[in-house]
Amino acid sequence: MLTLLLASAFSTTEFGLTIGNEPIGGVSYRKIGIYGDFEIWKFGVGIDGVIHFNQDGIRKEDIDFTRLQTWLNLFRYIRFGHKKMDPFYFRIGILDSETLGHGLLVRDYNNRSLMEVAQKVRKPGLSLYLDTKFFGFEALTSSLLPTSWSEISTVRKVYNAEIPGVTSGTVPIEFVIDKEISYPDEPLRLIAGRAFFHPLYWVAPLRKFSIGVSAVVDRKPGYNITEDSDPAYVDGKLLMKEVWNRGGSPLYGFGADVELPFDFALLKGYLYSDVAWIVDEDPADFQFSLDSPYRGAAVPGVMFLLPLGFTFRMEYRDYNDLFRYSLFDYNYETSHPSAEEYSSHMNLTNVGRRGIFGELSMESSILEVKGAYERSQAKDLDRASSLGIPETADYLELRASVKKALFEKIKFSDFISNVYEVSAYYVQRDIDWLNFSVASPSTRYGVRLVYSLGGARIKSEYNVYYIYEGTVLVPKKEFLFETQIGF
Repeated sequence: MLTLLLASAFSTTEFGLTIGNEPIGGVSYRKIGIYGDFEIWKFGVGIDGVIHFNQDGIRKEDIDFTRLQTWLNLFRYIRFGHKKMDPFYFRIGILDSETLGHGLLVRDYNNRSLMEVAQKVRKPGLSLYLDTKFFGFEALTSSLLPTSWSEISTVRKVYNAEIPGVTSGTVPIEFVIDKEISYPDEPLRLIAGRAFFHPLYWVAPLRKFSIGVSAVVDRKPGYNITEDSDPAYVDGKLLMKEVWNRGGSPLYGFGADVELPFDFALLKGYLYSDVAWIVDEDPADFQFSLDSPYRGAAVPGVMFLLPLGFTFRMEYRDYNDLFRYSLFDYNYETSHPSAEEYSSHMNLTNVGRRGIFGELSMESSILEVKGAYERSQAKDLDRASSLGIPETADYLELRASVKKALFEKIKFSDFISNVYEVSAYYVQRDIDWLNFSVASPSTRYGVRLVYSLGGARIKSEYNVYYIYEGTVLVPKKEFLFETQIGF
C-alpha cells in the first residue's frame, strides 16, 4: 500500500529499509535506517536516515537532534533537473564530483574531506547551472550552512602533580587523557563560478561559440587551532577539548576560456583553450601575466563526441612552477595548503611542466567506463633535480561500472542474472613510474558489488585511501556491507 501511494505521487520512487555494517572513524558499527529516492517531474530528493550502534550503545551523533548536523545527515541531496541536460539545474547536498568548464581550476571537486566521509558527515553543498540562448553560468559552494563534527582520541600528557601520602611535593606524572577534537566549518567558505556567453548566437554556424571567465575563492583555507590548557574531569575521565576553526588568508583562482563547437556529418565536438592563475595574495596587487609562475594553460584542447555514447578528449597542458593543475579537485578538502603556505609548499614540491592529457569515456544503459591519463615533463630539469622532484609526474584515472541491464541479458546462471551492479575505480596524481607506489595521499581506489536477492538488494563496498598521521602515510581501508529491502 505504501509503495502504491508513493508511486501515484512520484514518477520515480525507491524507498526501503537499510540493514548492515559500516565503519565510522575506524570504529565498526551495525546500522539500521530508511533510504529513499523520490522524483516528481524534474525535482528529486534523496534521504538516508540511519542509526548506528555497537556494544557501547547507539552512536549519539545519530540521535542528538539539537545539532544541526544531525538533521543535515538525513539528506543526501535535493535537486532540480540534470546538469547540462536541462537549461536550469541545481543540487543541494553532497557534491561528489563537480567540474567547472573544462576543469583547469575545478575538476571532480568533492565538498567533503576524507575525514568527513569517514565520519559520515554530510554537507549541504550547492551546485548551480543555467544556460540560456545568449549566456549562462555554473557555480558551486562547499556548504550553504555551518557544519561540525568531532572525534575522540587518547593522548598522554605529563603534568607536575602531588599524590597525597605518596609524594612529597609535585613530581612529573603521566596522565591518559581523552581529547575531543572539533572541526567546525563555515557556510560559503569555498565559492566557485564560471560565466559564459555566446557572442555570435545570431550566426547559425557559430551559435554555440562561447567565451567564459572563472573565479574561485576559499575564504579560509587554513586552520586556527585552540586547545584547553588543562584537562577537566568529565564523567570520571580526564577530558581536553581542541577546536580546529577555519582561518588563514583567502586563496583564489581566476581563469578564462573559449570554446568553438563543430558539427560535421560524421564528426561532432568542440575545440577549446583555457588559461588560469592561482593567487595567494590580494588579487588587486597580482600581476596576471603569461610569464607568472602562478599561470597554467590548456592550449589547445579538443573533445570528440563519438557514436555509441563514446567521448574522447585531448589537451596540451603547460603550467609554471607555482600552478597546481585542477587544484580544487577530489582531494582538495583533505590536503590543501593555506594561502600562507601555498607558495612555500609549491616551491619545495612542484616544478613547471608540459604534457598531454587524454580521456576516453563511454556511457550507456548497460555500461559506464572512463579512462584518463596525463604524461607531463618538467620544463626545468635542473630545478627538478635540485628539489629531488621526478622529471615526470603523471595522472591516472580508471573507472568502470557494469549495470543490471547487461547482466539480465546474460543467461549463464541465475546468480549472474541477479547481479545489479559491479563497479571499480582507481585514481592517483603525481605518479613517478620509476619509483611507483600505490601509497600516496592522492590515491583512492575501490570496488562495489550490488546483488538482487528476492525483494532485497545486497550491497558490499571496499574503499582504500591514504592519509598522513603525523609524518607517516597510513592506508585507511573501509568495508561497507548492507541490505536494502524495498517497500
